[in-house]
Amino acid sequence: MTRLFVKSMVLLAAFAAGLTSTSSIAGDGPKLDHLKEVASEQVTQLYIEDGVDLSQYDSLLLAVSDVKFRKNAYRSKFATLGDMKAQLEKVKSNIQVMFDHSFRDIITKKGQLKFATERSDTTLLVVPMLSEVFLTNVDGKNAAGNAATYSESVGTVTLDLYLVNSQSGRVVARFIDEQEGWDWDEKVLQTSMDSYHQFMRIFEKWAVYVNDDLIGHTP
Repeated sequence: MTRLFVKSMVLLAAFAAGLTSTSSIAGDGPKLDHLKEVASEQVTQLYIEDGVDLSQYDSLLLAVSDVKFRKNAYRSKFATLGDMKAQLEKVKSNIQVMFDHSFRDIITKKGQLKFATERSDTTLLVVPMLSEVFLTNVDGKNAAGNAATYSESVGTVTLDLYLVNSQSGRVVARFIDEQEGWDWDEKVLQTSMDSYHQFMRIFEKWAVYVNDDLIGHTP
């Protein structure tokens, strides 16, 4: 399944739900009144359609993750604005590939769900939106000074994930969760690979949650 096809699926689902764009789905808070907040020990906020049986779904369509970096977090690290934008575009692509790979790898290994190639009533469209993304070291070759980076953490990321009935376009569940890479309680040398490895660990954790806890939810 090509990335262009997946992006098209996101737009189709949004329009089917009576929304004008995917940004309408990803508002500042849950704006869909058929979603009910449910207590969760695994994620910060969880919303599920009242009475929905998520265990009826057996396959997934995974959209390309939307990635937004923490505002003004990197400006001082680069000599020019152009250098920063170019490097962050590369980092964004890397994160999208890592999320896609991590999610697919976990779901495939678990074996409870499969990845579909077309819409159906038993297929969920997974729309991941990563925000407040901050990597302590993005290792840009044009980074100002190219100085070694020491920090207590490799970075932070927040996931706002929507599960959408791929046939009707109705959002059936949503969760929001903020994660931080390992905190060593002391400043240690950080590289971009450290950040990437920890982000993959976080993405895998979210995939396990979707597979083991969320999809198996029954009313």
